[in-house]
Amino acid sequence: MNNKYKHFSKAWTKKLSPICLALVASGLTAGAAAQGEVDSQIEALQSQITQAQQTLKALQASNGSESENASPVAETTSDALPTFTDQVSAQSGFSFNGYLRAGWFGAENGSPESYAIGSLGRFGNELSGWYDLTFKQRVYDKQGKQVEAVITFDGNSGLAKGVELEGQEENYFHFLDLYIRTKGFIPALPESELWVGRHAITGSEIQMLDWKSTRTNSGAGVGLDNIVLPEGSLNIALIREDLNYLDDSAQDNGVDVNSNIIDVRYQGYQLSDSLQLGFASKYQFANPGSSAKDAENSGNYPNVEDALSFSTIVNQQLMNNGFNEYTLQYTTNSIASSLASIAGGNPDFSAGINNYQGEHTDGYAVRFVSQGEKYLFDNQVLVAHAFVASHGEDIYNYDLASAHTDFDSVRAVVRPAYIWDQFNQTGVELGYFNQTNRVEGKDYDESGYKLTAYHAFKVATSMLGSRPEIRFYATYLKADENDITNFAFDGGNDDQLSFGVQAELWWF
Repeated sequence: MNNKYKHFSKAWTKKLSPICLALVASGLTAGAAAQGEVDSQIEALQSQITQAQQTLKALQASNGSESENASPVAETTSDALPTFTDQVSAQSGFSFNGYLRAGWFGAENGSPESYAIGSLGRFGNELSGWYDLTFKQRVYDKQGKQVEAVITFDGNSGLAKGVELEGQEENYFHFLDLYIRTKGFIPALPESELWVGRHAITGSEIQMLDWKSTRTNSGAGVGLDNIVLPEGSLNIALIREDLNYLDDSAQDNGVDVNSNIIDVRYQGYQLSDSLQLGFASKYQFANPGSSAKDAENSGNYPNVEDALSFSTIVNQQLMNNGFNEYTLQYTTNSIASSLASIAGGNPDFSAGINNYQGEHTDGYAVRFVSQGEKYLFDNQVLVAHAFVASHGEDIYNYDLASAHTDFDSVRAVVRPAYIWDQFNQTGVELGYFNQTNRVEGKDYDESGYKLTAYHAFKVATSMLGSRPEIRFYATYLKADENDITNFAFDGGNDDQLSFGVQAELWWF
């Protein structure tokens, strides 16, 4: 029991005792004339005591439910280890949420290098620091109406230099979120949340590969979350994303093109007790101004084509808070091109950061994604995985800077670990990928594999659902073929042995 409520319970017990005695004395005095009245008074007093005890229990239960809503904490019994991280609930309408990743890394020859993180997996292959710092303040909460301000700083740190100034090397930050969230202002949708500002609907992250199978870049917009339906709920948003319009030589000549996004997400249709169905659709369309139209008509720029992404998502709940998530996705034009990226896999309209690049000719790509984690052998072993199979036709390939490209890709990462206790795990992460791009009858092949051995200090057992975590590791990376990216490690080598320690934390 919470210490605050233990104190509350004792205080009320002390207060109730004299009150009850006084009432009993009063009842006995008044009932001296008739035994029946005495019995009636005693029953009334017993009822009052019972009601007070029920009130106290309700207060204690309320405190417990608030903690559960504030963080994803699994119930813990004497014979089960906690699965998810326990977090401290927000107080007084203000919360400071965040994420950070940082560490020390070394290699046998000079500084270590990352290779194909989005295909081979993160452990031992992700060498920069990252952070998200979110500040939320409820500024109004009366008469069923709420208003909340949300600001998120998002950025990267190279972790290599003693002084790392913003905008230099790998160091940068920006406003990921800058918006107002409201609730209760639309009478017909009392449970829905209207937001206005810079924001985006949360995507579905493939955590082991560090990209999202469904997402929209954060931008200026307006959205309505949690539109309650007879079964499930709906989120919708209209978001702006302007891009640097690159010419046929991939040069930025200062021309921008405006575009907007219609983003719709549905979740919560119960197929069975353990299976839940959802959908995610995104349509992005250009609205070129005069300078963009002049550039397009000059013949030195590619046409800007609208693009579509549609995904079907099935979530499966397993024993002891394990899960699987399956995504089947169809994409067109520049979004389809992004699925062929070996380094990543986000379904973006842009190439790199804020660039529209390449000749897109109504090509398409499809992708199947599976991720999850499962406990085995009486919960002593935990296995997480990510598997991706992709196929595309007639797309523009950013790595080869080539239109009319077909591709096939397979990526697989598995991470088994032995659970020593709540605070210690030892495991390995194994990664492999193979991709073939076909352009004008010629095949370009790229493949590689990774082996990371690690020991982790943790506070709960889940790999994908608990932080903080500190990992000590050694990693071997091998680039078997590199026809697509032409990647090489230090000295032109095709392999690398590295080692390090990394800390990762999120808080709510």
